Amino acid sequence: MRCSFARLLASFVELPHPIPAGACGERFSCISPANDARYYRSAYIGAMSTARYSAPPDKPKRPNTKRRREIAKQLRVLAPRMPLADFLAVEEGAAAGHLRHLPPAIALWQALASRVRHAHTDYEALLDDGYDRDAARFFVADAMNDVLADWGCHRRIDANEPEA
Repeated sequence: MRCSFARLLASFVELPHPIPAGACGERFSCISPANDARYYRSAYIGAMSTARYSAPPDKPKRPNTKRRREIAKQLRVLAPRMPLADFLAVEEGAAAGHLRHLPPAIALWQALASRVRHAHTDYEALLDDGYDRDAARFFVADAMNDVLADWGCHRRIDANEPEA
């Protein structure tokens, strides 16, 4: 006679051969149906809790540092209507290692300008067409300002500013 776990498994999955009694392992006792249900319930609850609430192995959890919290708070004030995908990308860019030496406000502005320039304008196409970096930045400044205005940002890109 098979244990209840094996019967339940067989009801959901068509197995090519029958499961012999006691084949479900040490954790599931085949002695009594009461033990089967208790062990099955604990294993199922444990499996569901780890499967549902743990982070995927390929995507590590974002660190929750004081600098990152400060960046997120300033970004919500700077561009309150920014879409979530852009918000996360700007936050990640501002927390990047090469901007760690800068104050959070400056790192945030540089990451925001970079995100708008690369993701919401024709900057890459202009570079591919042979324009140099400064000329391409000059031509996309108005489009960048339009995106920033849509996001509720009061600060603007100056077309003549070399570091924007």
